[in-house]
Amino acid sequence: MTTPSKVYLVDDDKLILETLARIFNESQFSVHTFSDTRAFLNSDIDTHNACVILDLNMPYHTGLDVLAALKQSHPGLPVLIYSGKADVITAVKAMEDGAVTLIQKSATPERLIRKAQEAIDQRKSLLQELDKTRKAKMLVAQLTERELDVAKLVSEGYSASEIAEMLYISHRTVEAHKSNIFSKLDVHSVASLTRVVLQAQR
Repeated sequence: MTTPSKVYLVDDDKLILETLARIFNESQFSVHTFSDTRAFLNSDIDTHNACVILDLNMPYHTGLDVLAALKQSHPGLPVLIYSGKADVITAVKAMEDGAVTLIQKSATPERLIRKAQEAIDQRKSLLQELDKTRKAKMLVAQLTERELDVAKLVSEGYSASEIAEMLYISHRTVEAHKSNIFSKLDVHSVASLTRVVLQAQR
């Protein structure tokens, strides 16, 4: 079963909150609304498959204040600024502080939904890529220094004979290293080996 996307709506205007909640509920989002920034910042925020839609002009904390707090407590959580009064300087500041985008309150529901889902999907892709890199680094860390030398040269397209000459070792030794490398990296082709080595270097 697919986990629904989550959206945290933070706006001191309760009418706007109700409207946004209805829009996102109709699009099958899991919706969490907050009219008080203090309550939001003190809540249990689940960042998995989620984003925040945040007003800029609110009592107690401005949208920029909340954005800064989220950057510390939940780094990487996508935040979309939703405001009808944002000027260019404020918009630039919000983007510099980590907001994904700024959406005017005059935006259509379709645009709002699309931007929220895009932000969630981009975050998900980034996390998946980071996980691939972490796993690749763990695999490559198993290699000896010499095996790593051979693996890098194999990934660069050099043949066993060329590698033997470059490293001053025998062709048989290169093949033995390649066999160990394939086993440790759990790959079965040069193409797969190359992907793991390149991923680990990111």
